[in-house]
Amino acid sequence: MNKTELMQYAEENGPGSYNWEWEEESWFEELTEDKDVVMAMLKMSDALCFLEGSLQTSEFKKHKDMVLYAIEIYRAFISDEEEAYQLWDLSDESLADDQDIVNAIGMARD
Repeated sequence: MNKTELMQYAEENGPGSYNWEWEEESWFEELTEDKDVVMAMLKMSDALCFLEGSLQTSEFKKHKDMVLYAIEIYRAFISDEEEAYQLWDLSDESLADDQDIVNAIGMARD
């Protein structure tokens, strides 16, 4: 798969269409160096790709805009504020003191 094909797939299939088997494909590592691809994967996986699998160690978890996007997506799936602490798992520890991230999550990181 190439970037164009993946972006078209993401647009046509939307949230919930992430295929975890892609992480085993030869093209996966190269494509996930692209910010647009990772943003599409966040949307397709309901941000779970930052919590599980290969992308949980992605450098993009250090990018504030990517983390805020992941938080926005994942927040729709948590049932109560007690689970809000899980949102910190979408972010690299280097963003723990970023006030925008703290505000988006609604609590400081321990």
